[in-house]
Amino acid sequence: MFDDTIAGNIRAGDAAMSDEQIENAARMAAAHEFITALPGGYDYRVGERGKALSGGQRQRIAIARAFARRPGLLLLDEATSGLDSDTENRVLEALKALSGTTTILFATHRERPQDFATRVVRIAAGHVGEQRN
Repeated sequence: MFDDTIAGNIRAGDAAMSDEQIENAARMAAAHEFITALPGGYDYRVGERGKALSGGQRQRIAIARAFARRPGLLLLDEATSGLDSDTENRVLEALKALSGTTTILFATHRERPQDFATRVVRIAAGHVGEQRN
């Protein structure tokens, strides 16, 4: 997280990104509701490393940044670990919608993201274990 506004953190240097794109990405990341409840909404400054936000809020802003960019490949490391189960489900549904245009790799200990996977590979002690398609 950058010492910037929430909109600036979602935009992350892409000056051409519209406010509508930022809001759509935040909605997909289940972040819009908490953002609009903050003083200043999308203009709220998060502080250095996002210290003004909770861990789950920071995760949702980072996920919104990824949604806004629509990358061809998205690598997520414990992306939903700080989210409650309802928010996790909403984010995973949005990721599922994004998966038509994006290859998504999850590195996770959580079971729920596996339900959305086309392929699951378990790694234990540095070795590939069970694989499921």
